[in-house]
Amino acid sequence: MIEGARAPEGRNPPMKRVFASLAALLAFSAPASAQQAWFVDPVNGNDVNGGQAEDDAFRSLTHALAQASAGDDISCLPGTYSGQESFPIGIRDGIQIRALGGDPVFDGQGAPLLFELAEPISVETELGGLGFADADTLVSLAGQPVDGLVLRDCSFSDCLLGVDAPLGLSAGSQGFDVRGSVFSSAAGTAAIRVTVPFGTTLDAGGIVGNQILGAFDAGILITAQNAGTVAAAFAVERNIVAGCDRGIELSAAGGGGSAVSVATVSAAVTANRLTGDGSPSSRGLLLQAEVGVVGEDAVLDSVFEFNEIADFGVAVDVVSTNDGNNDAEVVPEFYGNVLRGELSGVRLTATLPNPLNRNADPNFGGHPEGGTASLNSFEGFTTDFDLAINQTHNQYAQFCWFDGAPVSQDGILLTAPILDDPLEAAPLGTVLANAQDVELLVTAGSTSGFVDFAGPGGVGQILAELDGVELDQADLEAGPLGVSLTVLLPELAEGTHVLKITNPGGQSGEFSFRAAFGGADGTGAGCFVATAAHGDYDAPEVLALRALRDEYLATSAPGRAFVRWYYREGPAAAAWIAERPWARAGARVALQPAVWTARALTGWKPAERFACGLLLLGAAFALLRRRA
Repeated sequence: MIEGARAPEGRNPPMKRVFASLAALLAFSAPASAQQAWFVDPVNGNDVNGGQAEDDAFRSLTHALAQASAGDDISCLPGTYSGQESFPIGIRDGIQIRALGGDPVFDGQGAPLLFELAEPISVETELGGLGFADADTLVSLAGQPVDGLVLRDCSFSDCLLGVDAPLGLSAGSQGFDVRGSVFSSAAGTAAIRVTVPFGTTLDAGGIVGNQILGAFDAGILITAQNAGTVAAAFAVERNIVAGCDRGIELSAAGGGGSAVSVATVSAAVTANRLTGDGSPSSRGLLLQAEVGVVGEDAVLDSVFEFNEIADFGVAVDVVSTNDGNNDAEVVPEFYGNVLRGELSGVRLTATLPNPLNRNADPNFGGHPEGGTASLNSFEGFTTDFDLAINQTHNQYAQFCWFDGAPVSQDGILLTAPILDDPLEAAPLGTVLANAQDVELLVTAGSTSGFVDFAGPGGVGQILAELDGVELDQADLEAGPLGVSLTVLLPELAEGTHVLKITNPGGQSGEFSFRAAFGGADGTGAGCFVATAAHGDYDAPEVLALRALRDEYLATSAPGRAFVRWYYREGPAAAAWIAERPWARAGARVALQPAVWTARALTGWKPAERFACGLLLLGAAFALLRRRA
């Protein structure tokens, strides 16, 4: 372009237009609003501060929440939050409230309520690392739908109710989490109480990894009211509950509304440890279904897996309360649980049962309705099954362990077979020695089974010891219904090894197997071709070659690689040689140099090997001179 000429309109616009276009693009691509960080310091803060830095923090969380918007983070510094707060503090949708650098404690000083929902929760909203203390109810989720609230790593103390969740009416699904928190109180109604009202479904989140240590009436209490549903997707998992009168209570309570409706509790209850104080009135699990109005049913069909329940008057109390016409069914399944105590293992009560339905009918294994229940352990009880009132069904407990193997109790037959103790397994055979990542498959005997929870934590996990050394949990995997256990072995020296397996219920067994260089079937278990050639596994020539393998080849990586290759290819060659006398004779001649070398390396003294080496060098030198 000629200097000074003007560009035509619409082509090569001025640079300022380019910048304007880029600015507009950036503006449209930027978030609608940036996340803001707020800080609260109950010791050094002041509500007249800006609140956007630690050294310019607000003093109260109440004031910080009034300034914050959805997507913001509020960090609470250590200290006691009490007189400066307006209780109850309202939890707002999408605002994260987390501890920063210590333990912030919200002390209600006897207030009725500490925290509540200020509005429906529809996105992830976390309260993390906070302490709640000294109020009738510490955190309430009452009155509002909730989907996304998380209470994580918090502490709850000195209360009647730690977390009270009477969910708000909603046609959609709801969900919340209480995870990794600690509850303690000298007396209280429940550490965590969940109530699902009419037409509402709780199908996300869970109560996971908490410690409940105190004299609550119930550690965890979950109720589905008429037409309410607690779905199997809501998990009650890996909680430790100690000192409560009822460890976990689940209740389906029909009544109060529609002509045809069902209250349903199907929550998955997995790997919890419940410990009582031995009181005769205490119950580890209280499972109830109750019908209150004609046409309204109640069903509790949760699955209980790998839980440990100990030292309660009744480990599992199953109660069905009906009007003789409707369906009040308590039909949970139990798999791999451990029940320990002195009085009753399982107590069943059916009031006004409907003869056409199952009523109080838990499945511990082998029920005609099917399911995966089995492999439960009963230990120490005077009565394993206490059929208290109007029980009309046989109790099914196939493939469970009983310390005393009862045939019947209270006149009701427990279906056979009862599992044996100790564990039994099919012969293990031989595995490859000095190899990595070798899997050993242990198949349970016909009256045994392996119990193992694959999740984290110590409840329900099987123990395996190899030659007295405990194996890592990640190297164990139980098959479906406990029929097998796959063990990933470390590198093993050749010889006999002992694998001890102990179930969570205490059943154990010891199983021997060989590690050899001969592969998984043990054929030859040494030198395939030499054994075939000489016709004897213990022939002197074969022993010499095995010694060469163990003392020389197996001590180096190239040698071990050669051994592995040989034992992949050797069996086929050995089988061919063994069937042909002339091939056996030829193989003996071909192997003789290797046998001489093996004897020289493994049987001769160092001086003899040195002298032999000199002679060989001399012979080689003489041969080279003659050729020259």
